[in-house]
Amino acid sequence: MLEDFKYLDKKFAHLFPDHELLQIEVIALPAARIDVQVIGQVVTETSPITEFILRFISLKVNHIPHLAEALGISEELAMDEVAEEIRQGRVERSISGKLILTSLGKDTLTSSVVRLPKKQKLELIFDKGRWQIADWDRHLFIPSSEMKDLKDSTLKSFEKKKSTIQLGDLDLINLNRILKSESRSTKKNTVEILNIQKIIQRRHGFRMGRIMIYSKSQFENGFVVLIGDERSEEHENIINSRGGLESLNIIISPPVKQTQNSKLSAMQIVEVPVEVQVEAPFVDDGRLVKSFEHRPLLWEALENSKERFMIIAPWITRAVVNDEFLRKLERLLKAKVRVTIAFGFYDASNPLEAKRRDDSRILTSLLKLSRQYHNFEFRWMGMNANKGMNHSKIFVSDSIYIAGSFNWLSFRGDTDRSYRKEDSELRTKKEVVDSRYKSHHDEVMEISVPMSEKFIPQEERRHSPRHQNFPRR
Repeated sequence: MLEDFKYLDKKFAHLFPDHELLQIEVIALPAARIDVQVIGQVVTETSPITEFILRFISLKVNHIPHLAEALGISEELAMDEVAEEIRQGRVERSISGKLILTSLGKDTLTSSVVRLPKKQKLELIFDKGRWQIADWDRHLFIPSSEMKDLKDSTLKSFEKKKSTIQLGDLDLINLNRILKSESRSTKKNTVEILNIQKIIQRRHGFRMGRIMIYSKSQFENGFVVLIGDERSEEHENIINSRGGLESLNIIISPPVKQTQNSKLSAMQIVEVPVEVQVEAPFVDDGRLVKSFEHRPLLWEALENSKERFMIIAPWITRAVVNDEFLRKLERLLKAKVRVTIAFGFYDASNPLEAKRRDDSRILTSLLKLSRQYHNFEFRWMGMNANKGMNHSKIFVSDSIYIAGSFNWLSFRGDTDRSYRKEDSELRTKKEVVDSRYKSHHDEVMEISVPMSEKFIPQEERRHSPRHQNFPRR
């Protein structure tokens, strides 16, 4: 996944020079799956035996015994082959019993293809953004009903217009071009559509793409829409016509600036503004982790961690910890990987202004896993008045340590889609990783408590001012 992101970064970096790729997000492109009834014809290459029979008949070799001799086959086999040609409508018998070519037979002999017109049903994918038939694989269509679990973490593009798809919206020339292209890639017979008779059924949904979000400053940004690995300028124009990134509720935020009161400790990382150029000390085992690299590194760790996996973060939201995350996490636990997740952000000095952005359902699922697997330490770090507030972002997977400003378990601290330049330090030297892992783990165990139901926000508590332990949004 990380290599894929790096490849895309290099492929499209020239479109936004002096900009930085902040993130690559999934975007749902509105689509419909349409069943249509058509009159079409299957166009197939003529078989050698058909071609020879038609050619000899055109040369007046028009009796079964003569055909058998010319073809070098038995009269019985020649009779069977001629019967098939008569059935297909390419040959017929005259009153005198001679074999003659029909108009279809003559056309087949001339073009070396066989056309069989018939009524049939086709399944098409209609791009509701461009408002035309799309050459998208049908298995990539996702019905709207299956998007419910993705709605919190998936951006959605726009339909060109709110209206019912009609026969007049289905371009016959475009459809035949798509079918011809499909036949070349699948090496199957071409279906040539002569007429689209009616639309039988429409199912609305989406086709998933990706959007690359670039930024130079808070007010200079851009994006690239990808379908597969290819750019779709048409879909970019659709989004731009609605207001660009802001129309998708994407906000480019300035870097988090460090205040004079910030204290550097084992649990806190100084966040450097973009405008400030700080020359980091040379380390032979580390490198800078760019904004867009964090998420792929997280998913690779969920797939490949063998010994330990630790994350310290302020918030947990469904934007990251979704059902797929939970499945991968449980696989790590079953493989006896030691997992530590410590979270919680609470400003004890100003409790009414603190926000609980965590997802109750996800927290309940994580709590259940922590009770099922003894190798899972799920810790709550908020609401500790004597310890101050946690704003740490630490990641450890086996021999990798990363510290920076990236919110590993939420991406964003707010409910909107706010993005900023977020670089981190990655270290791989064993003694460095071991030392920092132990330091962070020890402090987590000292200042946190085991997660329990009482730290899971409830809806009625979120909206009721008298429940101050769980401040309102």
